[in-house]
Parts: sequence; C-alpha cells; structure tokens
Amino acid sequence: MKRLYPFLKYINEDFIKEEIRTAVQTTLKQELFSDNHSLCHGYLRNLDFLLKAMEVVDGFQKDFNYFVSNVFKSIKEHGWICGTPSNIEIPGLMTGLSGIGYNLLRFAYPDIPSVLGLEFFESERKGEGF
Repeated sequence: MKRLYPFLKYINEDFIKEEIRTAVQTTLKQELFSDNHSLCHGYLRNLDFLLKAMEVVDGFQKDFNYFVSNVFKSIKEHGWICGTPSNIEIPGLMTGLSGIGYNLLRFAYPDIPSVLGLEFFESERKGEGF
C-alpha cells in the first residue's frame, strides 16, 4: 500500500517532484549522513527522507542501497550508535534503539508509516482532508 504525499494532487506535481529531486541531490552531495544511527539527527533520518523521496521521484535506488549497506556495516562494526551524548544506548524513539529498529524495519517493509512524516496507514484514515 504505497502512500504518496497527499498534497501532490493539489499542486503542480512536476514542480514539486523537481524540488524533491533537488533536495535529494543536495543531501547526497553534502554528505549529510551523521555519526550516529538515530532517527532524530542521525543516519536514519536522511535514509528515511530518501525512502520517502523515492516514492515520488526515480533514480535514487542505487544511492539508497549504498547508504543502507553502510548502516548495516556500521552496526556490525560499532554496534548501535544512539544520538545521545557519548552515544549511550537508550530505548527512545527519536534518539534511541526503538527508532533505529523501527526505521530498519521500514527498509524491509516500506509500507510501514514514517514516524518523521507523521504518516498513518491508509486503512486507519477517518474521512478525507488535510
């Protein structure tokens, strides 16, 4: 169940898609990938963005796969790196282990809603409108 951004039907899709493509290219060029795995300000935040962007624009699957493999390599070499002072492992969603686990699960099952995108499953929608 693919969830495209609901606002795309109300505005010029080509313009928005080009803006999303530019944002992805900027993210990749700036190497905005952090030294931690957290959902808040770490590596997985940008991968979540890439995963969402790929729902709208094509051409970034290779980059996404490369960065996902880097995350797994980092986890294997260094363990879980939370986004906390001294990278202390905590169970939290945004800076801790539950957010890391949740987003890794999204890579296997992209239909799981994005926490950062404040999404929900289509079947849980009550009425229309945003």
